[in-house]
Amino acid sequence: AGTGSTLTDYTTVISGDCDASGNVTLAAGDNKACTITNTRKPKLTVTKILVPSNDTGKFNLQIDGTTKATDVGNNGTTGAQVVSIGAHTAGELAGTGSTLTDYTTVISGDCDASGNVTLAAGDNKACTITNTRKASLTIVKNTVGGDGTFAFTGTGTGVSASFNLVTD
Repeated sequence: AGTGSTLTDYTTVISGDCDASGNVTLAAGDNKACTITNTRKPKLTVTKILVPSNDTGKFNLQIDGTTKATDVGNNGTTGAQVVSIGAHTAGELAGTGSTLTDYTTVISGDCDASGNVTLAAGDNKACTITNTRKASLTIVKNTVGGDGTFAFTGTGTGVSASFNLVTD
């Protein structure tokens, strides 16, 4: 490999008058040609963003269903992973102590909303998976001296418009 090049970053095909290993037999007067074609392998990076950024969630980042980074938090990444030319999918699983249903998920960057991305020779693409923690509300109603039904009204995204709380 030349300066700054690493052969493992390439696929190599030898053709022409050489066999696949680069061997050629020459006889007196022969004029033969061999061609070595190096194709740079593409790379894909998956990065995790959490909202809020101090969320303690942990996630396993995947490429094509294979985990490439385990228990990453905000700004965690797979790093640039060598992949084959063609279609790939970025995704995630819940890591230690996390539950995916506690979050809304948006996939962006070079991936479509489903995590699909296509890479050509030499591509270096990046996909971002953003998890926003869903809000939660705990209501504690204490009653002294009796039972009853108490009406509550909620507003905001994902909050029930109204509900009753019954005490015994």
